[in-house]
Amino acid sequence: MSQMDVIVPVYNVEPYLRRCVDSILGQTFRDFTLYLIDDGSTDGGGGICDEYAGTDGRVRVIHQENRGLSAARNRGLEDSSSGYVTFIDSDDYVEERYLERLWRMAEEADMVLSGMVVAEEGGGEIPASPAEEPDCWAASREDAFRYMLGGERPLLFAWGKLYRRDLFQEIRFPAGELFEDVKIMHLLVERASRIVCTSYAGYFYVQRRGSITNRTAGREYLTLLENDEALWTFIRSHYPDLEYLVKRKYFKSCFYLIERMGGNPELREDCGRLRRTVLQNWRYLLFDKTSFPLLRAGTLCLLFGTRFYRAVWRLYARAAK
Repeated sequence: MSQMDVIVPVYNVEPYLRRCVDSILGQTFRDFTLYLIDDGSTDGGGGICDEYAGTDGRVRVIHQENRGLSAARNRGLEDSSSGYVTFIDSDDYVEERYLERLWRMAEEADMVLSGMVVAEEGGGEIPASPAEEPDCWAASREDAFRYMLGGERPLLFAWGKLYRRDLFQEIRFPAGELFEDVKIMHLLVERASRIVCTSYAGYFYVQRRGSITNRTAGREYLTLLENDEALWTFIRSHYPDLEYLVKRKYFKSCFYLIERMGGNPELREDCGRLRRTVLQNWRYLLFDKTSFPLLRAGTLCLLFGTRFYRAVWRLYARAAK
């Protein structure tokens, strides 16, 4: 039995898959089993997975009918047998000491929470691992939520973390839902007795046009707000001092959905409701010290309508590249 299992769901990511798998198999930490869960890919991804399994004994491939990201991760958990497990998305990649560093930080921890680097779709060579050892510290559950919610980009993703596998004993990703990470992350944190946070960011999150987070949204994307509302209720009840962080995330999600759903004429009413929600909270968004500059700018743009907001956002996103 290996020390760690790495679970990678695979679905129609042929142009990115080799870089992802190569970055995993090239790790300085080698005592792991890599589960490639082919979720009914219709491109050449399934064949690429089999190719790796034929050349490296650490690779296990599972082919299944397309059931979605949650089902693929859950299948990996069902087959996993190591003490620790981590998730990597098949269009992302990691630097060569990623697993080693998470493993060394874990010691007796139930969870290790790390950062990430946003990478452009075109990518390039994987940067070399920093020579200096990153900071890490023991964290309470409250500290863990502050860590994940405190930045401009919340870290509530399944990836970028190392888990003691026992945490998932009665927890699975909700099948058929988007943004499934948000729904279960607080449950995993609450089950963890010892948590380690680190400044280290060795996970490269690739922003690509066809990904879930970057495609034009349908009504199913409103699940994001439902999950945020559930998290808000939980944080208000258990960690009231952190309510401002999840409140800020909720409104970031509103802006994100307006930008993604605004291109779908069938969702005009939904976008209108989101706009009204934002403008009803204009005092908080414009003047509260816990608000972000981008939230303030977005609120002002929405005064002139969702079309104006989306046009300005596209200009900003283009200039930021």
